[in-house]
Amino acid sequence: MREPPLDHRWAVVLIPAGAENHSFLEVARGKDPGAAVASERLEASASREEAFERTLRRTAQLLPSSRTLVVLTESQQRICRDALAQIPPDNAIIQPRDKGSLPGILWSLLRLRNLDRRAVVAFFPSEQQYSPEEVFGVRIAEAFEVAELNPQFIVLLGAPADRLAADYGWILPKQSVLGNGGSLRPIAQFFEKPSTDEARDLLNRGCLWSTFVMVGSASSFLEIIEAAVPDLYRTFASILGKRQKANEAELVARFYGIAESWDFSTQVLSMNVSRLAVLGLGEVGWSDETPRKPTLKERFDSAAAAPIAK
Repeated sequence: MREPPLDHRWAVVLIPAGAENHSFLEVARGKDPGAAVASERLEASASREEAFERTLRRTAQLLPSSRTLVVLTESQQRICRDALAQIPPDNAIIQPRDKGSLPGILWSLLRLRNLDRRAVVAFFPSEQQYSPEEVFGVRIAEAFEVAELNPQFIVLLGAPADRLAADYGWILPKQSVLGNGGSLRPIAQFFEKPSTDEARDLLNRGCLWSTFVMVGSASSFLEIIEAAVPDLYRTFASILGKRQKANEAELVARFYGIAESWDFSTQVLSMNVSRLAVLGLGEVGWSDETPRKPTLKERFDSAAAAPIAK
């Protein structure tokens, strides 16, 4: 039996964008947010850094820090400065601003392609918790093994859905089994943030929640991105090409200044279900603490219900 290529395993930690600093209600009232909001921001920043440190501790149980990349924005870099000292400086990918999940993922994959052509990578959103952690680590090791033996697949970790959650991604597995004791199955369809009625139907059909923890070869990830959004892929690849290294920062800043927002789940995963497989978390408990930005209607309704200060 061949030894797994452990030295080609990598981790990428994704720090998601946060909610807005100022609420719609405060703007509607025409008030300065003041000390209360300043305190709220401080608490949110501390919570974000704590979640990031927890994720780095999690990845450190699996891989050395030299093979861990972190994707974050310039504002998040200021919040997480102390925790970032745990990884090599060149392993931090600092985006000028938030443009959705896809550009940062693509940037990290192109960086990995230059570092290790045989890289197999696991993506970890920072604001999630698992219990027990050691069993989650076993699931990640299984996902790495599946991806190494079946490089055509991207493996998503799915959590059992136990309630309506229209703001999550949902996975409808096929009935057939790929292996791993029956816990690995091909994906029939991927639903990103379905309507409430759709989520109710998915819950009744025994679907899984997407944890956004994904494992696969870097080359496979790049293939599905190029197939789904070829213009973005070609533009970013040309910016991050080796010959462009001297003015890379200037080109990246220009790109982020004009680019629209891109969502990895909607624009890539949903378009490539034939390349996806899901590995169930089983008895591992999962919670997602990513701050959710309220919709415009929610903010408007909140403002309308509140008394206007005189």
